Amino acid sequence: MKKASVFLSVVLILSLLLTACGGGAAPKQEAPKETPKEEAKAAPIILKFAHSQNDKHKYHLAHVKFKELIEQKSDGRYKIEIFAQSLGADRDLIEGLQLGTVDAASINTSVIASIAPELGAIDLPFLFKDRAHAYRVLDGEIGQELSDLIKNKARIIPAGFWENGFRDFTNNKRPIKTPEDLKDLKMRVMEVAIYLDTFKQWGANATPMAWPEVYPAMQQGVIDGHDNAADTVNANKLWEVQKHFSDSQHLYSAVVLGLSPNFYNKLNDADKKMFMEVSAEVTKYEREIAAKMYDEGLINLRKNMTVTEKDEIDFEAFKASVQPVWEKYYDVFGKDLIQKIANS
Repeated sequence: MKKASVFLSVVLILSLLLTACGGGAAPKQEAPKETPKEEAKAAPIILKFAHSQNDKHKYHLAHVKFKELIEQKSDGRYKIEIFAQSLGADRDLIEGLQLGTVDAASINTSVIASIAPELGAIDLPFLFKDRAHAYRVLDGEIGQELSDLIKNKARIIPAGFWENGFRDFTNNKRPIKTPEDLKDLKMRVMEVAIYLDTFKQWGANATPMAWPEVYPAMQQGVIDGHDNAADTVNANKLWEVQKHFSDSQHLYSAVVLGLSPNFYNKLNDADKKMFMEVSAEVTKYEREIAAKMYDEGLINLRKNMTVTEKDEIDFEAFKASVQPVWEKYYDVFGKDLIQKIANS
């Protein structure tokens, strides 16, 4: 018994010695390294584009085209939100571009002329013979000079000259075939000096009014009529509140796609190039649909209004009647510039 106890004690001591000398704990296994998580895709930059017309208008369709192209070409880095007829009239949009609360907007050059008066040179009645004539001027040397004025005086980055188009008469009183037919009519006119002078020369009661106020003013009889392109008359369903349309094409109305310096100047060179290339593509698109929609609008107006066609209008009398307006603005813009535009 005693021998057995001694044997067990020896075995226990040997076991403890073996553990201390070489039987340490098994080596720790390193935890598997975590695979780096894929970096989250950056949130898109939201841009606010705006115009003063409804969502059926050519401006809106052009803004939608711009949105599609930029979002595609930037691989979703930019997202454009379009505000149609909800951020005010053109003067409000100019202020938005200057303050950076709007990133891009389509604005009538006649309104920008209140800040950069030289733009008014393209507003003279019967200055342009046709669209091709207007495009030659706006896409050429004179157009570049006007773009520089917009940038320097209005603090807007011009990205292309769009088209509102040739303006025509609408009213509720009578067909307009001669200057005398405008006498004493209360006509809404853009608050632009040349427009006001022109309508006063025709004997109309020229009434400045912001575009959003025009339809209700016609509805309530505050004004008798106005002037605008056939497609704009059609898109806004003005036949509901106007009886007569005259295809007079007495003034050509250009539009600037303006970018806010607060937005544009922060872009890198590659993105600046992308935005300008898209702007050029959309300008071409807008002009194409402007011509198409003018013709389509006129067809629809013939169904809903009494239309005075071109061959019924005394254009020689109209052109002769506005010579005093031209002579007045020779002194403002220079006769050489106006003649250069007229003969381009």
